[in-house]
Amino acid sequence: MNKTFFTALLSLALTVILATSCKNSSEEYVCPPCGQDCDAEVFAEPGNCPHCGMALLLKGSEIENNEVKYDLSGSEAEPAGGEIPREPGLGNFLFQSVAGRSDRTFRVYYNIPRNFSPQSKVLIVMPGAGRNARGYLESWLETSETYNVVVLTPEYTKGDYPFDRYHLGGVMRDINFKDVVTHTPGTPLAQLDEEGLEFTMHPVPGDWIFSDFDRLFDYASQALELEQETYDMFGHSAGGQILHRLAVFYPQSRVNNIIAANSGFYTLPDAEVGLPFGIREMGFGPEHLEQSFGKKLVLFNGSLDDENETKGTLLRSPTVDKQGVSRVDRGSYFMEQSERLARQAGFDFNWSRVTVPDVGHDQELMAKAAADYLYTNK
Repeated sequence: MNKTFFTALLSLALTVILATSCKNSSEEYVCPPCGQDCDAEVFAEPGNCPHCGMALLLKGSEIENNEVKYDLSGSEAEPAGGEIPREPGLGNFLFQSVAGRSDRTFRVYYNIPRNFSPQSKVLIVMPGAGRNARGYLESWLETSETYNVVVLTPEYTKGDYPFDRYHLGGVMRDINFKDVVTHTPGTPLAQLDEEGLEFTMHPVPGDWIFSDFDRLFDYASQALELEQETYDMFGHSAGGQILHRLAVFYPQSRVNNIIAANSGFYTLPDAEVGLPFGIREMGFGPEHLEQSFGKKLVLFNGSLDDENETKGTLLRSPTVDKQGVSRVDRGSYFMEQSERLARQAGFDFNWSRVTVPDVGHDQELMAKAAADYLYTNK
């Protein structure tokens, strides 16, 4: 890597980190590109955009660096067109998780900490519905540097990965959500007509989004010569939906701690409830469910992500409302029902739940709580 370019990258990382603690009165903040009018607004204070809810970025701090493309056909794949530099700094690259499949390509933003070593841990962070990987990475920069963690943040675009392939992981395809969901203007509520819901099953685990995570970890580990055999994951809102479904649908993953924060609704490991709220159509056997309940899934719910929260989107329907009328209620219901099902089957139950006090639907504050949980044993 060019020394001038590397110095610029490191300087940018330090600027972003220091911005959180040494705010200058002349600083300006902008919303990450989301396709709404707020893209053009400038804010005087950090926080979340009041329009779309995405974490604001320090103006000029967007992470736009070297673009290299990787072709991955398993853990032994070689890079095509470049490699992850074994040097500290920010960057991004295009990652093809299945060789020859352009539809399995997505951008990954990363930070390699200043004190990076083969013993560095790895964290994969899943963004919410806005898919703003850069904003989510910025929320983890201070943690990355403080605790020597390599952070990878995939950016799955809405064009290539719509609701069924992102939120639902690709288990269901061709879902007609646009035809059966009605949004209530001025509120986060989205009413689902369950009777009109249509989809096709896609029982190909290698095509599910969950299978990408081991491949991404394997490639980064190989390129950076890491000694870790597992990795951790954090996801907020839509990212939280993906990660609790990772534990339910794909327990063979080598992820260690799975922190799913502020999910809008849940897929219960209940064979008597149909998709997307249960697993009736999946035909999972006892071995699958035992392995699933054995994963280290940790739900994080902000105590203020209740019926008064206006950020994000909250799906409503007769079936999903059985989980509760707010995200915090639904997290409690999911955990209680999952534990009941595990105990009935005689399985160990390794899932847990953390309530974060005085926090609503805020990915930045939930990231801070998750960092404490993962790296300080709080």
